[in-house]
Amino acid sequence: MRELRIAVVGDIHTHFGDDDVRYFNQSEYDVLLFVGDLPDRKLWQVNAEARKLARVRKPMYCIPGNHDALTLLQLVGEFFGNPLLIRAGAPGHKKRVDRLREALSPAILCGYSWHPLPAPDEPIGLVVGRPHSMGGGLNVAPYLAEAFAVYTLEQSGQRICRLIDEVPYSRLILMAHHGPSGLGDHPTDPWGCDFKKGGGDWGDPDLKVAVDYALANGRELLAVIAGHMHYPTKSNRRHRRWYAHRGGTHFVNAARVPRIQRGADGARHHHISLEIGESCRVHEVWVTPRGESFSVERVEAGGAPEASASAV
Repeated sequence: MRELRIAVVGDIHTHFGDDDVRYFNQSEYDVLLFVGDLPDRKLWQVNAEARKLARVRKPMYCIPGNHDALTLLQLVGEFFGNPLLIRAGAPGHKKRVDRLREALSPAILCGYSWHPLPAPDEPIGLVVGRPHSMGGGLNVAPYLAEAFAVYTLEQSGQRICRLIDEVPYSRLILMAHHGPSGLGDHPTDPWGCDFKKGGGDWGDPDLKVAVDYALANGRELLAVIAGHMHYPTKSNRRHRRWYAHRGGTHFVNAARVPRIQRGADGARHHHISLEIGESCRVHEVWVTPRGESFSVERVEAGGAPEASASAV
């Protein structure tokens, strides 16, 4: 049976260029998934970065991260938990999202939505969670209320569960910008807090509710993919655990930042691959441009490196 091949690209933060476009256009990937945070800290960068992604000639889905369409006032307000700053920066948020959607086209901007991914036997349901999440509670509350009538984390979890009910397929992938709670409270855990003394589980409880709901209702949850919590970690530059496997589900944090790393052997470009057939296999992938071709190093989650001379 032919496998469905998916590339998952973590937080970009302006690190996506011509070599990425050329590589993915030549690749055998069927679908590309972007977990958000296209610009760095400058709002004006987001649509320019989106237009770079739009040059890839593959089906693509992207969830907006906390840097996508948010003003500086919103970001500062969320970081310090200041509702006045959050509200002050909120006007025009929906229009900024609309402009981002237009810049990304034909890629699809997602959020509280589901999408069929073509697979050989039966499609796979891609269920996309809460947009703009950055952990620590319900972020960008004015926008979520205006655009989705979501006012609490409980309502957010219920909304994602309703999406799961709408999917007519047995196999699912959950995608979010920020990952679920329940995978550890150490700074080096996939969504463990690395910017507060003592760490803590910084994952999203509404996404955890959706994970538990899917499994309790007999769905085959192949993977949960997200980003946001960068690795190496902020506090001590230690390596964050980017992968976990629980109860048959792969949990993937794709936020290797920067995703393009330069060394003596050239620039290496990072992404994660999912290969879905009778089972789901996960690899961390490094791509190095070599003139007109590429060298590719693949490391299976929990395994040893594999080398390849051409595009995957």
